[in-house]
Amino acid sequence: MPANITDVATFTDPISVPTDGDPVAGPSLALFVQGLSNRSRWLKNLIEQVDVSAGKFNYATPVDVTFQVPIEWGNAGTYAASGSVLGFDAGTGLRVFLLGSGGAVVAFPIAVPAGSTLKSVTGRISMGTAGAPGQMTLSVWRHDGTENAPLQLGATSTAAAGTGYKNLTVSGLSEVGAVGYTYSAAFKAGSGVGVPADGIYGVTRTLTDRGPR
Repeated sequence: MPANITDVATFTDPISVPTDGDPVAGPSLALFVQGLSNRSRWLKNLIEQVDVSAGKFNYATPVDVTFQVPIEWGNAGTYAASGSVLGFDAGTGLRVFLLGSGGAVVAFPIAVPAGSTLKSVTGRISMGTAGAPGQMTLSVWRHDGTENAPLQLGATSTAAAGTGYKNLTVSGLSEVGAVGYTYSAAFKAGSGVGVPADGIYGVTRTLTDRGPR
């Protein structure tokens, strides 16, 4: 009577086969077939961890990872026009400056791999002006590759009043990256007038990554 093989998800090695003189009977054949069946189950389980729609390999348990967003530096120098996006100042550490009274905005691209989930974006800033409504803000945006207006993700984060170094964080996001989507973190200056008042020192993004790429 035929019998079913109960496979085990393991890469059986080596595979045993009957040799000359061995009886061609159930036990010897079962040993050979069992090894192949085990390998097939092991491989099936491995393949099922691949997201076919996105073509990405998944971790068995997705993990949260935080990445630094590269900052592209402009030209250093003296800027007089209020509202301009400034360059960097090596005297107090590399940072992007914003002039405040014109509401200058600078945006940094954020990479969100297809299939991963963006959870938060944090900007490390310095406030050059003290009081409300002069605080810097951070907002996160999705661009779908068309001529549609960008979509804001989450709420705008506003720095607490007062000068000094602060973190701005847009959290509580659950944005799943997709092919064709791009993302950006937009910083808006406070109310400093005609001087390099507000600085951006770095940007990080935290996402749930489903696997190596």
